[in-house]
Amino acid sequence: MSKKEGTFKRISIKRSQQETALSADELLTCLLDDYTATKQIELVQLRKGMKLKEDFMTGVREHLILHYSVEDEAADEVITSFEQYIFGYSKLSSLIDDLEISDIRCVGYDNIRIKRKGERQNSSVCFKSEKEYRHFVELVATKNQVNISNVNAIQRFTDTESHPDFILRFTITMPLINTYKEPYLCIRKVPKKFPKIKELVDMEVLDEETAEILKERFRIGSTLICGSNSSGKTTLLNALKESLPDNISVLVAQQADELTTQTHPDMMFLHSLPGTGESQVNYDLKNISIAGLTMDVDFFIVGEVKGDEAMYLLNAACTGQICAATVHAPDATRAIHKIVDYAMYTSKYGRNELMRMMDCFQTVIYMEKFKVNQVCSIEGWNEDQNEIRYIPVFATNWRAEWTTKYKNAVNEVGKGEKRAITLLEEEAADLNVIACDGLAKLYEMGTVVAPDQRKAHELYHVALKGYLKCLDHGGDMTAYLHERLGVMYYEGKGTEKDREKAYEHINIAVSMGRENASKVLAVWNQSSKGETGHASGKGGDSS
Repeated sequence: MSKKEGTFKRISIKRSQQETALSADELLTCLLDDYTATKQIELVQLRKGMKLKEDFMTGVREHLILHYSVEDEAADEVITSFEQYIFGYSKLSSLIDDLEISDIRCVGYDNIRIKRKGERQNSSVCFKSEKEYRHFVELVATKNQVNISNVNAIQRFTDTESHPDFILRFTITMPLINTYKEPYLCIRKVPKKFPKIKELVDMEVLDEETAEILKERFRIGSTLICGSNSSGKTTLLNALKESLPDNISVLVAQQADELTTQTHPDMMFLHSLPGTGESQVNYDLKNISIAGLTMDVDFFIVGEVKGDEAMYLLNAACTGQICAATVHAPDATRAIHKIVDYAMYTSKYGRNELMRMMDCFQTVIYMEKFKVNQVCSIEGWNEDQNEIRYIPVFATNWRAEWTTKYKNAVNEVGKGEKRAITLLEEEAADLNVIACDGLAKLYEMGTVVAPDQRKAHELYHVALKGYLKCLDHGGDMTAYLHERLGVMYYEGKGTEKDREKAYEHINIAVSMGRENASKVLAVWNQSSKGETGHASGKGGDSS
């Protein structure tokens, strides 16, 4: 039935023994009034499976014919529209069906906004009136067994059954607390068939190398995934937990049923149950986290940390439990601070004590616009600075600068001062790739720190990737970047030796007037004793 037909088609009914003409839309409104006011119990029975769909719809038809004297044949279009309201989500159904839309925000009856592929935009959908929109909101609440009233003006709930492809997470706020007189309705769509790691690589959420690094780190140490709303935190956590071996038992505690499993045989999922209105029943994330830790699990996951459940996550991680969670934070290094903020709601520990405890986590991942933006390794606690020590593992926004702090670190190395490590770690955590390279050199040589060739290789590899990334926006540093890349490929720092790439980069640096690069090239050519192609800078195999 088209909108025009719904508006103008007339159905003849008899009320109070007088002939009255109501449109199909007006009749639909009458039905919605009845089933959200006086016949709510039937909707509840339907939702709980106490009444079959066929029996329910038969009752709706009988109600329409009996109370509004509608002819059986003429009632069909009204029944069809009503069925779409009850078993779907009426005018929002097309938005819910759209695989590219992740969020729907009903700001008003004629202002429905969506987020498509991370971008906010207007939708082409609207309700005809405030009354129709209000009816819709009430029906959404009723069909999900939720009461909206002055004592329940904020409601959050999840529909896991209505849609074959998505779990629907709803938030409704009523005019009692809204500045404007209409209710607000927000829907987060969580895919039931969430992408696994390989699919995330195909979607360019992360590259294949980073995916393998994260899978390995996720299995052996506790992980935090942070970012803003709709940044992809839950999607990545869903994929990473699915990569866990079958012989690991997993417990997931979450507010809404967003984390699920497709294949893992030993995962349990608990969700919170908030007390609303007059109800005294309340199981929050804190309660289920406490219970979960007694359920013989190897791996404990909190879907999203928002309150004092942070303390129980932290306690679990500190006792050797491998844990994972998501949290809202603006970058990787501040995710730790956010967990500590939440833990302080209920903890008797001081802030520094809680920060020190956070070194039991190993990895922090920052998501932005549905892409892995940064991965940091937590290296322990700095006693002198009273801070967590971070080293970047991956980043998309590296920079290359000889900053004052970096120069101070070089001076401290010359004096043999261990403070050089702190300064370089701070610069590296701030995504200065030159500092990361500097750290690698210190671990390789054992200067002001115990030698660690494995860590040196890892840091060199991170630096190599960072230098390559910086070439996109190198500016005045471009010649240096090419020189340093040439040296790293030549000497096999963080990568296999590759003389062809080494000469390619060093020659670019020379062509850009980099004096030191000319000296490096001269040394290489001398050591190669004029091997074919080297003197001309074309490269070759001299291994």
